[in-house]
Amino acid sequence: MTLTLEFPAAPLLPPDRQANQPPYYTLTALNSYGLQDKYTVIQVHECISSKNDGMRQVFRITMESEGMKKTRNFVCKVAFGRRWFQVLKEEALLYEGKLEALCGKAVPVYYGFFVGETYKGRTGIMVLEDCGRPLRVSLRRQPLYFRRSVLDALIDVHRAEVDLEDFTEDNVVATHHTESNTYIPVIINFSNANARHKCRFTGEFKTYSPMPCPSEIDCSELWRVFIEAEILLPRYVTFFSREVPVEYATSVELLKANGHPPEHTPQFKIDSVAYEVVKKHYDWCREREALDKGKVQLDTRLSDVTAFLELCIQPISKIMAQCAILPSAVRARLNPAADATLMAERIVRYLFDYLSSFVGGTPSELSPDTLHAKPVVA
Repeated sequence: MTLTLEFPAAPLLPPDRQANQPPYYTLTALNSYGLQDKYTVIQVHECISSKNDGMRQVFRITMESEGMKKTRNFVCKVAFGRRWFQVLKEEALLYEGKLEALCGKAVPVYYGFFVGETYKGRTGIMVLEDCGRPLRVSLRRQPLYFRRSVLDALIDVHRAEVDLEDFTEDNVVATHHTESNTYIPVIINFSNANARHKCRFTGEFKTYSPMPCPSEIDCSELWRVFIEAEILLPRYVTFFSREVPVEYATSVELLKANGHPPEHTPQFKIDSVAYEVVKKHYDWCREREALDKGKVQLDTRLSDVTAFLELCIQPISKIMAQCAILPSAVRARLNPAADATLMAERIVRYLFDYLSSFVGGTPSELSPDTLHAKPVVA
C-alpha cells in the first residue's frame, strides 16, 4: 500500500460528462516518503478559484485519513493537462524542498502532491493546510502587527531562495486566532516563483525606521513591498519639486523657512503649497495611526463599509440623525430599546443596504463617487 488520494469526480466534471465517469478518481502521491495511507475527500465545500478555462482550480475540502480515522478541512490545488500539471508539480517540489522548513510558519503545511488520470488527462492535486481567508484589502490598510507579520514571512521565503517576483495581496491568506483575537498570515501561491533567488537583503528592518536607500535593501521585490506596506517612514517631502527633509513638514512656517522655494514665487503660492504639503503629511500620519490601531480588513466589502462610514457618518450623533431618511419599514425593524452604539450599528447596516439598492451595486462597488452618481431619495 502507498499514499493515495480519493477525489470525487463530480466537482471536476462538467454536467454532461458526469454520467460516464467513476464516482471517485484515485491519485497516487508523487513522493510518499514511506507513508502508507488513503486520504478520501468526503466533501467539496467550494471552488475558491478557477483559471485558464478551468484547467487550474482551487477547492476547499473536508478530507478523511483512513489510518488516523480523522476528518479535517484542507485546501487543494488541481491542475489538468501536461502544461499546468508541470507548473503545479514544480510548486509542490518547492514545498517539499526549499519551503519545507517554513511549512506551518511562513507558508501552509504541505500534505502531498498526488498524480493520476482524469477525463482531462494528466492531473495533479496538491493538498495544503486550510489557512483561512484571502486578503482582499491593500496591505497598507492593515494594522501594524499584521503588516509586520506578512513582511517577516516574505523575508523568510526570500531567505529560502524563493522569490515570488510579483507578490501582491493575492499571495496572503490569514487565520483568526481566537485566544489572542489576531490574524495570522501566511504566504501562498508559488506557481510563478523563482526558485533560484539569491536575496541580497541580509539585514533586519525596524518598524517605522527612516526609509533607506534602495541599495540598502538590495532586493527589488522586498523594496517594493516595504514601500507599498508603508512600514518605513519617509525621509523627505516634495516642496516645489524639491526634496525637503520630512522634519520640516511639521509646520507651515518651518517648511517655508527651510524649503527654499524658487525665487520670484508669489507669497500666496508659497503659503498655499506649504500648507498643502504639511496637511498631506499630517493626514498621512493620522491615517497611519488609525489604521495601525484598527482591525485586520480581509474583505473588500467590509473595507468599503468602513470607508463609507468614515467619510459620511463618523459621529454616532450623525449616524442617529440618518434614521430620519430611512423608510418607515426599515425604521420599524430597528430595536428602539437598544443602546446607542448598537442602535447606530443597526442603522448603518440598514442604511448601507438601502443606499445600495438605489445605486444598483454591491457594497464592494460603492464609493463616494458612485453614491453621488444617482440621487438618493428617501
